[in-house]
Amino acid sequence: MTLEIAKKNKKIKLQLSTLQEVSSIAKINITTHINNALISDEIKKIILLELEEEKNSFYFCYASLFTNKNSEAIDRINIAGYFYYKYLIATDELVDNSFSKNIFKNLILTNFYHEESIRLFKVVG
Repeated sequence: MTLEIAKKNKKIKLQLSTLQEVSSIAKINITTHINNALISDEIKKIILLELEEEKNSFYFCYASLFTNKNSEAIDRINIAGYFYYKYLIATDELVDNSFSKNIFKNLILTNFYHEESIRLFKVVG
């Protein structure tokens, strides 16, 4: 392995470890936001379970991937971006499964994700 390839591999490993660290911090921020939200404990449990089952951790910290700055505004954008992503997924599920017996749960989740994402983006802007 040449020195150039070794440097590139080291840089990729560093970027991956940084992504894991940033996404872990962002996930904690999202969890805290959900726990502080004025919603029922039942809905919180569902949202937190979805958060734990999320396989694409970069959705937790999407805004952080494009800046080296670490600020409260970036944290809010990360949370809002994750909620907006979940809103799109929940809306798609709502449309695809419109005759599901869980339609009211899906409506509540869709509404929560949408309202929270817009509210957080508004605070940042």
